[in-house]
Formats: sequence, C-alpha cells, structure tokens
Amino acid sequence: LMTAIEGLHGDDAIMALADAYREYAVRHPELYRTILAVHHMSNDKLVKQTYMVAEPFMQVLGDYGLTETEKRHWQRILRSHPLSRR
Repeated sequence: LMTAIEGLHGDDAIMALADAYREYAVRHPELYRTILAVHHMSNDKLVKQTYMVAEPFMQVLGDYGLTETEKRHWQRILRSHPLSRR
C-alpha cells in the first residue's frame, strides 16, 4: 500500500491506494476477511499489526486537512468495501 502511494498526493493518492487495496482483497479474499475481523480478536500483537494496514490511508488523508478523528472515520469508510468499485 505504501508503494502504491509513493510520490502521490490528494485524489491521485486516494485512487492509487483504493486500487491497490482492492487488488489485494481480490487476490487474497480470506486474508482480507481475516484483517477485517482482527479487531474482534483478543490477540493484541495481531491487532497492532493490522494498524499497519490503516497507516497508508491515514497518511493520504492528511492531505485533506482532517482531524485525527475524521481521518480514522474516513480510513474505515475507504477500507470497508474494496470490491464494490468493479
């Protein structure tokens, strides 16, 4: 995901990130479902690792002047349905 947004900002970065995330979900559907379910698990180490998935979204959303709370909400929205675009 970080590679997909390298050197990009704003809308271009959002679109590149969305495309990369969707491609990952299509190629690895079971792992994608697992990542979404991790926040319901009690394994703290695994939960912390999944925060790495959100980081590129938070970085890109920083271009829009959003608060931390707004960025958290928007990254959840952007990551919620990667298969719906196609």
